[in-house]
Amino acid sequence: MKITFLFQQFIFISLVFLTSIPTLNSTDIIENLQGETTQYFRSLFHDLKKESLDQFGLFTYQNEAWVKDIQVAHNSKTILLVHGLDDPGFLWNQLTEVLIKKGFHVIRLNYPNDQAITKSTKYLAEQLVLLKEQGIHKLKVIAHSMGGIIARDVLTHSDYYHNFKDGFESGPIIQHLITVGTPNNGSHFANFRLLSELGEQFLHLINGEANFLGFLYDGYGQAGKDLLPESTYLKELNNRPNLTIPTTIIAGKIGKLHSQNLSQTLKDWLDPSLKVDQLLTETSNLMGDGVVTIESAKLKNITDFHIVDGNHISILTNFNSSQQSPSSFPIILKTLETH
Repeated sequence: MKITFLFQQFIFISLVFLTSIPTLNSTDIIENLQGETTQYFRSLFHDLKKESLDQFGLFTYQNEAWVKDIQVAHNSKTILLVHGLDDPGFLWNQLTEVLIKKGFHVIRLNYPNDQAITKSTKYLAEQLVLLKEQGIHKLKVIAHSMGGIIARDVLTHSDYYHNFKDGFESGPIIQHLITVGTPNNGSHFANFRLLSELGEQFLHLINGEANFLGFLYDGYGQAGKDLLPESTYLKELNNRPNLTIPTTIIAGKIGKLHSQNLSQTLKDWLDPSLKVDQLLTETSNLMGDGVVTIESAKLKNITDFHIVDGNHISILTNFNSSQQSPSSFPIILKTLETH
């Protein structure tokens, strides 16, 4: 089916909007409308289904590009990367290059991230079974944002790892979980899922990583609702037994509001007796990485907790020409080397 570029863009923007409405208003009427709209366009462009679904699965990094090929390396240094909600597609590249140089075998999971998180959890479990069938019996997981929620779900779910001492009997042993910028207690930023969805799909489109209707198979906003603080999903997840595998949490904090110059300036302007340093620290914690607050990143009984400078994206990738590694890298590498 040949469609002009302008028509592609029109359909792309219109459909992303239609399939994102439930995040803005979660009434049953709008949810039903959204579901029917998605199914209609799936049937209309059914010839693009296979191409759309090819964007999901397990990928390895070859010649600076992600290729849908597991390429099993029979060693104990396998890393599985799990992205978050509306991932733009490039966040793992810099870390992957570093990990490969360190001798790790890196695999990236792509999944329909806008669907209900329970469905993404099931998809992750299925891919873990596939990895074990391919000969990978042990691995470590690094997850960004919502990816950490999905990993936790698999590891504490009674149908998967929770009932087995060493791991899911059909999947590989998970040796360590590292989460980066994960909203364990929810994020109000999920209310703005429409904007992040547009950004994700546009970047995939211009980079040639997916066809322009790929988002029709990416879910239609349920994950955004699951990520809201006090959602039914998060309440159930956070009431489960604690994680039983070694877990490292990395949270980001925007800026350096605790700087001495800023602190002194505020004291001069306001009141010399004011506890400005404490106020700035509390404000930084509330801001977190701009998407996830420091408090939301925390989990009960997980003491391996680190705070690094950076926003939700920059803690994993540099946008400028600086040779300095993103702030989470030293902790990630040290954790992988010592566990």
